[in-house]
Amino acid sequence: MRQRIHRTPAALAALLLAGLTALAGGAAAPAQASPTASGEAGSLLVILDVSGSMARTDGSGTTLMQGARQAVAALVDGVPDETPVGLRLYGSDYPGNNERQGCTDTRVAVPIAEAGTNGAKITAAMRGLKPTGFTPIGAALTAAADDFGPEGERTIVLVSDGEDTCGNPEPCRAARQLQRQGIDVRIDTVGLFLEGNRAARRQLSCIADATGGTFVTADDAAELTTELTAASTRAVRRYETAGTPIEGGTAQTTAVDIEPGTTYTDDITGGEARWYRFEAEEGQEVTVALTEDGSASYGCCLKLRLLGPDANQIHFDNAFNRTGIAQTLNVRSGRSPLRDSGAHYVSVELDADDVDGAIPFDLVVEVTGEPATEEPAEEPTEETTAEPTDEPTAEPAAERTDAADASDSGVPGWLYAVIGVLAVAVLGLGVAVVVLLRRPRTG
Repeated sequence: MRQRIHRTPAALAALLLAGLTALAGGAAAPAQASPTASGEAGSLLVILDVSGSMARTDGSGTTLMQGARQAVAALVDGVPDETPVGLRLYGSDYPGNNERQGCTDTRVAVPIAEAGTNGAKITAAMRGLKPTGFTPIGAALTAAADDFGPEGERTIVLVSDGEDTCGNPEPCRAARQLQRQGIDVRIDTVGLFLEGNRAARRQLSCIADATGGTFVTADDAAELTTELTAASTRAVRRYETAGTPIEGGTAQTTAVDIEPGTTYTDDITGGEARWYRFEAEEGQEVTVALTEDGSASYGCCLKLRLLGPDANQIHFDNAFNRTGIAQTLNVRSGRSPLRDSGAHYVSVELDADDVDGAIPFDLVVEVTGEPATEEPAEEPTEETTAEPTDEPTAEPAAERTDAADASDSGVPGWLYAVIGVLAVAVLGLGVAVVVLLRRPRTG
């Protein structure tokens, strides 16, 4: 299972089949093959929160309950008439404080039947709903086991604006129990206006994880409509690969060159690997998407890796098999651009030995952004670019000597020294004579 937690409307398209564009973290989306309808439609059950907190308003002033009505109406309008679809509610009937009663408050509002006849019934059932009671998510999931027929693909889209308020059974455990009972059902969860509610996020993510589903958030009525439409599309359509045929290498040394922006189709069986090589530059960003068509059963796990020129792993994703349900693996270079230039690699591995035939998949690599450029060299200063000259460099005034001054006048310096010595000697002799003349005479 691949958990997807995001907020932007563009990223919500990750719930669609891999053939639809998916944007995340500002990276450009890979161009992927379009989904095509084929085979029998899967059954879809919407499980909706009608607890008291659904009276809250989103940023636009619309109550969460009003937003849910709009979203469910768009869902039933968008699915083919032959698609089996139904509606289960929780927290819709008991307004009191008795926990025993509140924690069993779940019912089928519209049993699963073809949308051609059920659509109007679901829309009508939604009109009369008012935010009422507790949030018994676990009880609703347990009861949903009896809502589906004995065969065929089954998908639940669970919408909640908070975590379970009952705990018996614990929701994640209830989801796992469905699997243990052999009920092949995928649960996609939508967290509505959670406003930083980490407990609810963890719980809804765990439910999705236990069944190979996807967890997303919707912060207002418009996003909820996008979410449910996307989830229903995934539930009732099949995916058919439609890329350029290619056969990847079985090791890094035999990796096959691929062109970014082109969708390729390959296949893989248990214990095998497929390797592909493409060029990218330092500073660019990479997004890789692999979509397997859900036609084969393989247990665990299909793995997708993005590696740098020195074979260091940049990003990794893996998926557990959900037979009959197409799913997409995504790897990205992340918010930080590539650190190296040259050949980069994509590897696909199937770590399973119980594969029921080869698994076809579409693969596309997208490289975006501008390569990093070297820092420009510093402009040389005037001091470093001055042309050499033959003119002598003037000495600092403090370093010039008297001898140098004399030399400049044309008189030898030694002559000045001799004259100085003689002057001192004559001065000394004069002083001596004066002293002798002033000495008193003795009789």
